[in-house]
Amino acid sequence: MSRLSDKEYKEAIGYLRRFNSNCVEILVQRGDIITIGSPKYDGMPKPPYNISDPVSDTIIKLEENPILNRAIHEWQVVRQALDMTDKMTHDIFREEFELNERNRWNIIENLHISEDQYKRRRKKLIYLVHENINKK
Repeated sequence: MSRLSDKEYKEAIGYLRRFNSNCVEILVQRGDIITIGSPKYDGMPKPPYNISDPVSDTIIKLEENPILNRAIHEWQVVRQALDMTDKMTHDIFREEFELNERNRWNIIENLHISEDQYKRRRKKLIYLVHENINKK
């Protein structure tokens, strides 16, 4: 693993820090997705399996939504990186980025690990996120 440039490091950390807000953004948009199929009752008979114009317009808007696409992309990158790590790295991620514990000494104390283990596993997570960013 070669050393990341400052720009690459900040980008990977940004993906990790925005994980919670990306989850919220996806859930908000999910509400729009659920309401897509709600039928319009205007009294007119509808042909079976026909997609109405409002439904197709809503689907196109969701597919072209840049905020939603960015949130899904960043969420997938972080999830793939977490899938390639062990339980201790998951715990570090949860403490630092999901629970927003900013003091590394509190994280080390809560997880009962050494400082070197914390640094190694956090660095591994950042490198995995960076590799997944480049894959997409």
